[in-house]
Amino acid sequence: PNPPLWLQKGFAVYFETAVYDRDKKNALLEDNLGWVDTLKGYIDAGGDGGLMPFPTLLTLDTDAANANLNLFYSQSWGLVYFLLHTDDPVYNRVLWDAISALEKENTRKENELAVIKKAFEWVAKTDFVNAFESYMEGVMTFPDLVETGMDAYSAGQFERAGSLFN
Repeated sequence: PNPPLWLQKGFAVYFETAVYDRDKKNALLEDNLGWVDTLKGYIDAGGDGGLMPFPTLLTLDTDAANANLNLFYSQSWGLVYFLLHTDDPVYNRVLWDAISALEKENTRKENELAVIKKAFEWVAKTDFVNAFESYMEGVMTFPDLVETGMDAYSAGQFERAGSLFN
């Protein structure tokens, strides 16, 4: 009942576009990429206008999140998206360790500390941030795919263009 705010809201945004198919009796999930451009803008801005430091994100309270809503939602969604989709099993493990660290009787603050200790303390901080930023810069939205596909087509890279358009 009391997960860290980034985990709760990150998954909420991640599943925001999910719909239930009554005929198939299952949930259908399409990637919710609505926050990609916002997140990339923060990554590109760097410094004071960029991402909040991960130690801050991992322990942010509701008031602070509300004061930085676009940054908080985009970064928490991005963190969940990255941890779920990266091909690096080291970073996939961070998410599973974070979830397994949660205790239902703990307060939010206690769960935050448990998640940091169990899931984030053992990863190299600079490498993690670099991997996150690099991965998110590579996530392509529909306009990105069309533009890159057109560039590939113009360059005579027809197979790549077809793959991007599909």
